[in-house]
Order: sequence, then C-alpha cells, then structure tokens
Amino acid sequence: MHDDWCTAKDSQLCVLTERELNAVFEQTSDGVFVVDVRSRQGVEMPSRASDLEFNLISLNRVSRQMLSIDRIEIGCALSKVFPDSIENLIQEHCYRCWRQGKPTHCEVSWEQGDRTVTLLVSLSPITDPQHRVRQIVGLCQDTSERRRVLQEARLLQTITLAIAESPDFPAALNVALRKICDATEWDYGEAWVLSRQSTTLERSSAEYSRSDADRSFRQQHEGLTFPSEAGWFGQVWSAETIGDPSTAPPDSSLDLLRPASAIAHGFSVGLAMPLLIKGEVLGVLVFFIRNALHANRQKVSLVSAITVQLGVVLHHKKYHNIFNNAVAGIYQTTPDGRYTTVNPMLASIFGYGDPETFLVEAKDLAVERYVNPEERAAFLKQVREGRGSVRFETQVYRRDRSIVWIRETARLVVNGDATQAAIEGCIEDITQHKQAERQLHYRDALLDGTSRALQTLIAHSNRANTIPQALAIVGETTRVVRIGVVEYGDLTVYPPLTYLCYEWHRSEEVQRSTHETPPPQNQTDATFPLTPEYYSLLSKGQWIYETLDRAPDTVRQALEASDITQFWLLPIVIEDKNWGYLSLEASATEWLGSQESELSILQAIAASLGSAIQHQRTTEIVHYRAFHDLLTGLPNRLLFDEHLQAALARAKRNGETIAVCFLDLDRFKTINDTLGHAIGDQLLQQVSRRLCRCLRQCDLVARWGGDEFLLMLPQIRELQDAGKIARRLLNTLESPFQIDGHTLHTSTSIGIALYPTDGQDPEQLVKHADIALYRAKDAGRNNYQLYTDTINTGRSEEDAPTSEHLATLENLQQALERNEFVLYYQPQVDLDGEIVSWQAHLHWQHPTRGMLRPSQFLSLAEDNGLLVEIGQWALQTICQQIQAWQTLKLSPARISATLSACELQQPGLAGFLEKLFVTTEIEASQLELAIPETVAMEQTEDIRESVAQLQKIGVSIALDRFGTGEASLSSLPIFPLQTLKIHSSCVRDLEEDPYNAAAIAAIVAFGSVLNLRVVADGVETQAQFDRLRALKCPHFQGNWFGQPLSAEDATQRLRKDW
Repeated sequence: MHDDWCTAKDSQLCVLTERELNAVFEQTSDGVFVVDVRSRQGVEMPSRASDLEFNLISLNRVSRQMLSIDRIEIGCALSKVFPDSIENLIQEHCYRCWRQGKPTHCEVSWEQGDRTVTLLVSLSPITDPQHRVRQIVGLCQDTSERRRVLQEARLLQTITLAIAESPDFPAALNVALRKICDATEWDYGEAWVLSRQSTTLERSSAEYSRSDADRSFRQQHEGLTFPSEAGWFGQVWSAETIGDPSTAPPDSSLDLLRPASAIAHGFSVGLAMPLLIKGEVLGVLVFFIRNALHANRQKVSLVSAITVQLGVVLHHKKYHNIFNNAVAGIYQTTPDGRYTTVNPMLASIFGYGDPETFLVEAKDLAVERYVNPEERAAFLKQVREGRGSVRFETQVYRRDRSIVWIRETARLVVNGDATQAAIEGCIEDITQHKQAERQLHYRDALLDGTSRALQTLIAHSNRANTIPQALAIVGETTRVVRIGVVEYGDLTVYPPLTYLCYEWHRSEEVQRSTHETPPPQNQTDATFPLTPEYYSLLSKGQWIYETLDRAPDTVRQALEASDITQFWLLPIVIEDKNWGYLSLEASATEWLGSQESELSILQAIAASLGSAIQHQRTTEIVHYRAFHDLLTGLPNRLLFDEHLQAALARAKRNGETIAVCFLDLDRFKTINDTLGHAIGDQLLQQVSRRLCRCLRQCDLVARWGGDEFLLMLPQIRELQDAGKIARRLLNTLESPFQIDGHTLHTSTSIGIALYPTDGQDPEQLVKHADIALYRAKDAGRNNYQLYTDTINTGRSEEDAPTSEHLATLENLQQALERNEFVLYYQPQVDLDGEIVSWQAHLHWQHPTRGMLRPSQFLSLAEDNGLLVEIGQWALQTICQQIQAWQTLKLSPARISATLSACELQQPGLAGFLEKLFVTTEIEASQLELAIPETVAMEQTEDIRESVAQLQKIGVSIALDRFGTGEASLSSLPIFPLQTLKIHSSCVRDLEEDPYNAAAIAAIVAFGSVLNLRVVADGVETQAQFDRLRALKCPHFQGNWFGQPLSAEDATQRLRKDW
C-alpha cells in the first residue's frame, strides 16, 4: 500500500508547477528531501553505494526539524544531512533504490540529546526518458513516540508472561530485571525489598548483570540494610519516586543518581525506581549503566512506566502465589455455605487433584464430608452471627472416604450496607499433629510401663515369676497381642532351632515360664517362624520391624490366622552371645509402636530381659555349683544332707526305714597316681553314671569327696533290701572301665547304716556308715558291711580310727631316723617342651602301707610339730641335688619346693638357707620356694617378714595353687613374687567350665603385666595343653610332660635332653 502511495506521489510531481510543488513541499507533515544521483568520476558501472554521489537538491522544513538542522547548503552530499550513526544506512538504501529502480523503505534511529529519534524513511526513484534514475525523493515520518509506546507494550507483555510462569516472587523479580535490562541496555540491575517488619530495605536474591565481573559490585552490598530516608535507596523508598536530583554530581547532565561505589566500579549512571503496589512501596529496583550516552530520558521514562505496570503484575502474582501455594486450604463461600473459590491445598486436603473438580463435585460438605455434621453446623452458626474469627477441630472424609483431622477457621465478610457478602476461611490438615500427640501419649505410657517392668525385674529375685509379670506390663502398655521371649536351640542348624521360654498373650492371658528342657532335636515350639534373613539380621545385633504385607510368605501364613499385622523382633544378647530374641506382635488397630522413636525403649526392654535371664541362669549355675560336684554332676554333701534331713522327717512320720551307704573305690589312688588325674577323673565320672543307672528313682547318690560316695536309700522294707542294692552296686562296678585306651579294673567297699536303728540324724548315720566302710576294707575290700556296735574285731567305733591314727604317728616320728622320706622331681616345661625347672614332691616310704603321698601324712606331721624338721631335711636334700646336677654340668639345675605356714613362720629360715647355699656352693636363685595361696592370704607379720628375708638373700618366691578363690588378681602386686602357679583344679575343669578358661586367660595376662613366670599345674591331656597354649600360658607342669621322677631318673632325663 505504501509503494502505491509513493508511485502516485511520483506521478504528481511530474506535472506540478514549481510553485505548487514548493507549497506542498513545505506544508506537508512529513519530512521531504530530494537528492541528485550521479556516478563518481571515473566509475562507468557503479556496483556499490560508494560508487555513487548523492547530493541534496531540496530539503523541507519538517525534515530540518526532524534532523535538527538550522541551515544546510543545497548541493551538499547527503551524508552531511543525516547523523553519522545512520549515514551509511541511508546511502545503502539510496543505492538499492537506484539499482532496483523502485521504492524502498527503512527505519533508522539515533540518540539525539536525551531522547531516541526514530524515523521511517521511504525512498522513491525519478527516472529520465531512458528510464535511468536521476533523482531520489525521500519521505520521513517521525515514529519515535509510536515506537516507544509499542516497545513499552511489548516489553510489558513479555515481562507479564514471564512473571506468570515464575514459581515465586523472587523469581518473578529476577525475570523482570533481566527483561528490563535487555530492552533498555542497562548493564546491571538488582532489587531491594522490604523486610518482614517493613522497617528496612534488604537485598533480595534477584539480580541481573551482563558481566561476571559485576558480581564483586553486588558482594560489596551484602548484608546492608537501609531504613526509610537513609541512603540513596531509603530516600527513593520514602519519596516513592526516583532519587532526588540534587544528590547527583555537579557535572551530571541527567538528574540521575551516581553513588560513589558504582562510579568506582565503572558505572557512570544509576537509576533507582520505587516498586509500588496499590500505593504501597514493595521495594526498589536499581539499575546501573557504564555508557552514559545510552541512559537518556526516554529510557528512564520507559523503565518508570514498566515499573508501574510491573507493580500491578507482581501484586497479582504475589497474592496469586500466596493463594495457590498456601500450606493451608483457603476458601470463600456464599453466606449460605456454597463454595465459590478454593485454592489447590483445600482441594488436596479433601482428596481432589484440583480446585475445579472439587467445586464441581462438592455439593453439601457439611453432610457429605464432615464426620460430625452437627459440629460443622454449630460452627457456621457462630460465624454467621459475626463473632469474628471462629475456630474448631474436627474430622472429615476425603474423596476416598479416608478420615483426616482438620482445624477450620472462618469469618463473615459484610457489604457496606452491613449485609452478609461471603464467608472466608482456611482449613489446615492436622492429622500428623494429632497422630504425634497420640504417639506422645503412647510413648509416655510406654516409658511408664517400661519403668514398672524394669522395677519388677530388679526388685524380685525369682526371675521365673518376675519375667512373665514384666511381659504382662509391657504387653498392656504397648497394646500388642502377643509377646514372646525366644531362645536359640541347636546352632548347628541354619537358621537355628528355637523354643519359647516365656510368652504373654492378651486374649488368652497366657503366661508361660521357661522350659525345663529344650524341645526335641530338630523341632521348635516358637510361635514365630524364624527365617534365614531374619536370623542373619538378629545375629548382627539389628532389630526388625515388619508389617505383614511385606513379610515373607512363611511368616505371613503363620500370623494371618492370629490377626497379626505388624511385629518387632529385637535381639537378646547374653554375655556377648546371641541368645535369642524378643518378639512383639500386634494388630493394626491396637499397636502404635511402629515408629523408630519407640526403638530405644523396646531395646531397653530386650536388654533388661537379657540381663534378667542371664541373672536367672547365673543364679541357677551358682546354685547348681553350690549343691553339686562339678566333676561328676552328682549332689554334694550339702545337697545330700538337705535331702537326707527331709527323708528322715518323712520316714519318721511314716515309720519307714532308710539306708545310708558309704562307698569307697578300691585301688583308685593307685590308678590316679599311675595314670594321672585326667584318667582318675574320667573313672570317677563313669563310676557315677553306673551308680545312677542301678539305683531306683527315689534313691540319691552324692560324691562325698575324692573317691568316696554316699547313697541314700529310702523306703527300705527289710534289711535284706539294703543288701540287695549293695550287691547290685558291687556287681555293676566289677565290670572293667575303658578310658583312653586303658582297661581299668576297680571295685568298691560299702558301709551301710540304717535309720532308725543305727542313728536318728544325718551326722550319726554318715558316721556309722563310714565306720562300716572301714570294716569292709579291713574285710578284704569289694564287699559291704552293715553297721553294728562292734564288728568282728570287738573294737568300739571310737577306738578304730584312734588306734590307726596313733600307729601312723608313731611311724612318722621314726621316718626321719629310718631315712624313709623320698623326694621325687616333676619337670616344668615351656611351650617347646624344654625343661626349665623342677618341682620337688615329698613322699613317705611307709614300712607297711607302701609309698604315701604328702596328703596322707603332712597334716599329721604339722599337727604334731614334725613338719619343720621334715621340711629342713627336704630343703637340704634339694640343695644337694642342685649341687649334684651342677657338678655334672646338667641344666636346668633349678628346683621349686612348697613351704607350709609353720615353715615360713619358723625363725631363722633365711639363715638356715644361707648356710645351705654356702655348703652346697649353689646360687640362691636356683632355689624357688612356693607359698600356698591360702598361706599367702593370711599375711601375718611373721610370714611377711620371712618372705622379705628370703627375697633379700635372693631366693625366688612363687605363689602356689593360685585360682582356688582365696587370692584375687588385684592382690598380686602386694606380694614380692617371681612365679605364679595356676592350681590344677582350674586346669582339670578347663574344658567343661568356661569360667576357668576366662580365669586362666586373666591370670596369664596379669602375670605378663607384672613380669611374672606363669606355670599351669596339673596338665594331664593334650587337649588341656592345646587349650592352655591358646590362652598364651608360657609354662606347664603335669603328668602329660612327665610324672614325678626319682633323683636318678631325673638325672637321666637331664642327660638325655642335654
């Protein structure tokens, strides 16, 4: 259309007179200019704009105004007319018009003062008869204002759309800054917003910068705030307009602010615009530019106009975001309660995906959605009465009919004429709060129940009764259906067999106590099926919480019938070993303990149950050990006396007869001395089992000590019944015993006393049975004898032991003179089996009874004052033996001897030894004196002084028989020791009793710390040696390494090893 207009205009120019042309030329509202077109000299075929000359022929008044030209010389080059910035662009379009021979158009802009001028230029060619372009007519239209308005509208539209897509208010500000800076060429923009209290301006996260270098400028203002009227931003805030021009530098041509920090950073112009929303300042937008020429009034006006519109958009955006993103449901209804507007959160609370669907489906919420419609009706009544904000809490149905707790607050909105306009309110989902509140009450109750359960476990010693009571308290508190305490059985099976020790059941009020014995092999009675996965977790000390829908099939099938939907499994650890687990099983409606917050409480319960069970088991073990012989497992004297006392009371009431039998194994000492204690112990165990097998259920057999046993035979009808049982016992022990490849033959002698004829109380019956036993031995052994007042010999019961005692004492007094004492030497070896020392053993070659061990005569010698003299003989003989080995250059020439209390207390012991060392020419360190643990514990002044003197002369001191319980590890540092000897009883029971293994390990470790030589005594088997070696014991003594040898045999042994 514009081209047609230009063509028509060209045709008119051809016929107009010069006068008419001038009139139109000067009066038109458009700028008009005419240029002459010629080729430059020497250019025959112009191919670019520079090959042509465009000279001005005419220029009207409007053109001069548009181009700000006062005077212009006709005939000058067109480049003199237009500003330099658009000169080339105009010439290029003139060349295009000349070359194409048809009109062309362009839009040009340039900065003119503090505004941007934009012209729409249309160029039309004038041709000669040969159709050659000789002149070009140009029409100019000033489109600056229209372009500014259009640019502003487009920019505002772009910003509005971008803000609408922004997720929040800071993001919307960020978009606005970027768009404004891009459109108006500002280099940097930032936003300052009001604080929450609206007292200061604070930096927001929104910013825009063309260069990363401008970030340092931003960092200079981090943390700054501006109160109203303080600083540049504060003045803009309070004035609600751009900054006061008076604060600009004197040389500024613009009334814009230029802070010193911005100037230092290279910015030349700054602009601060208040962001107004409904007449209220929301913040301040700040812009900076480096090129002052680009910051004209027109751009300032554009930014100002956009900022005003931006405030409106942001206001809508802000409150739209608040409405849509509120964490509470917001609604507006008609006065009669019909919903007109709801936000997404309210729709979500009621189970809808969007507000639109909610408004379509929601009819009468009070009836359809509120669990208690009457409460909602009463609530709305209070709201309509205009009582201000009204609040209440209630339960509502969601779209899927699930129930949630809500807190609703509403107020009445009235019109200017006081009529009801609407009801506005908000709804919060407080389900989690209610659950937390309920959970808190549950946790408090659980803590209280746990405390009471623990008090029950601690306050009562009878754990068999208190554990079920504690489980009942826990069960009532946790509201579970069932609690089980389950112990692992056979650990060789994976997962191990289990059996139920204790159980509490709510509905049946079942409380089961511990089984006397585990269930049969390969069977389990635990109600909860233990899967390999569960056992793996429990064995690692991990707890398990599971709901039935996630449980393995075997568990689900086992529990579905019981209405169990969830359960806890917590490991029970006793003495650092996986003992079992605690199971708590619940239905969906009863139990609240599905949170890990209850874990610590439940773990405390499991740990306390473990401690209680451990205490119970320990008590049982202690009680068992107190009343049983550890080697054979038979009742000991205490338990035998207790049962015998009760049996005598029954027999007295019922007029019954009871037989008490005293048994002694024949030739046991010979077997024990010859083959060692290990063989002797096994023989005692097999004898015990045979005795038990041939007795009635009502009979009782006990080990009295050594190779002696006591039997109680109640309900004896006739005297012959006791004899029959005795003969059965004799027969059962006549069969040989097979032990470690040895075929052993032994027999027994039995003495029998009867109630009531031979005694009325346990002490008298046992005494008379013992006397009858002596008579059986005197009768040739392997027989039984009934007690009578005088048996065969005619000696009274008082005389028999006394005569034997006097005969032994008489022989003992003559033993030294007759040279009947003999020393035997048992080697002490290291881990490699090398002999490191010898232990001296004193024996008595009795003229009629044969070789007697120290236990058979030393007590008698001590009681009659003979032990010191015998001991001096032994020490002298030992020193002489050391001298003999030393002369033969045999090693080790070192011997240990045990001293009694009376020997240690003897004055002059150290002096006696000093003389011996001189006469035998040996070193004091070659003699080691062992002090029994019981003697060392006495710590009398005489003993302490004697030990100190022995140490002073260089004698080594050993603590003998350690581990019997008399001395503790903590007391060792007070003794001046060099050697610690572990008692043989600890070694003998090493494999059966784990407590002995722990004790030996502690002794070895403690000895290492104190730099003591530790020797384990009584090593009889390879198994004992292997176990001691594993416990890091360094030295050993016992029949496994060599029985006590005579001096000659010991010498031969040294020669052989040497």
